[in-house]
Amino acid sequence: MNWHLYSLSTDKLQMIVAAQHGKTGDAIPPLDVFHSGIETAYTRYWENRLASLHQVVITCNRCVQLIEYVIKGHNETFKIYSGIEATLSQRSKLLREIIDEPAIVNVNDVLTTRVQRVTNCNRQAMAIIQRVAALQNIVSWIRNNHVSDSTIMGLAEEYERAVLLGKLTCGEILTLYADSDVAMDRLKALSERVGSATGEERQMITEPIREEINWRSFQRNIISATKEHCLSPQITVLQHMLESANVERNRSNSAFTASVKQSDRIKMALLSEPQCEFEFPVNVSFEHSMVWVELADGRIVGAPLKWFPKLREANRFERDQYQMTPVSLIWRTLNTQIHMDDLFDEDNNPLYPIDDIDKKIDL
Repeated sequence: MNWHLYSLSTDKLQMIVAAQHGKTGDAIPPLDVFHSGIETAYTRYWENRLASLHQVVITCNRCVQLIEYVIKGHNETFKIYSGIEATLSQRSKLLREIIDEPAIVNVNDVLTTRVQRVTNCNRQAMAIIQRVAALQNIVSWIRNNHVSDSTIMGLAEEYERAVLLGKLTCGEILTLYADSDVAMDRLKALSERVGSATGEERQMITEPIREEINWRSFQRNIISATKEHCLSPQITVLQHMLESANVERNRSNSAFTASVKQSDRIKMALLSEPQCEFEFPVNVSFEHSMVWVELADGRIVGAPLKWFPKLREANRFERDQYQMTPVSLIWRTLNTQIHMDDLFDEDNNPLYPIDDIDKKIDL
């Protein structure tokens, strides 16, 4: 028989399998491993089976990849919010120290602390810029790969809002504190105004500062609540989803690889034991005390069920659970099989052509 006409391309299949086990996001080669114009039922069976399993593998990989990107997006958003929260806290403390400065004895300690807070604000702003860039890359990937999914696109919009908030915060912080010397001079001048003012004048100067402190505290509380009650629980759920998706991906990879190996084993069996392609089984049925096997050339051969005790005792459902290969019919749940070589071995096998069945049984 001409096996190579519909054999699997081992090199291509190995390349496909390697792609499944490689880095997430690698390009997966198309499953174009069958030659066209093949008309055997067995070829179509393997083509459909491997193509279907390959598609499952691709789907599972994309699911894992998406969840991984969403987890990265949530983590970057969490870090952006943490950075914003830290800068708001530093800003509030700087303003509060200006109001409370007259009551502080050691002014040098205040100046040292003020320099540290300004430095921390600038450092947090630079960290937020990096997180914003990373989150923008995640948003771009989502938009390029999941445009048709409205839920995922809604998630991308949430990330874009976090990006915008991070940019606004960085712009404000860098405007105020990017030049440390200028920032310190500005804070010093504000402190001197507050310190030299008395009565109503002092109240007029400090009231806007207190309002800003309250506003910064309110913003910080909102961000803290968002992190605690939204992002953290969502990240936990996503991690569980990722674990489940990885399990499904491993199962699909194993199923695909096992099918490839099974096809290769059948290929080797046929190469070592050449068989006429017209002797392939295409159907099996049971009637009374007989099992009937239909071959690809239209012939039907049969054998008494008494030669196969497990098949004889099996119910209809168990008999229907068989697998068909070019060389055998296999009932895995019953641990039994009928090999196609037996169909043409008159001396050693209970399977006989229909015309001779009555004579054989009577013997």
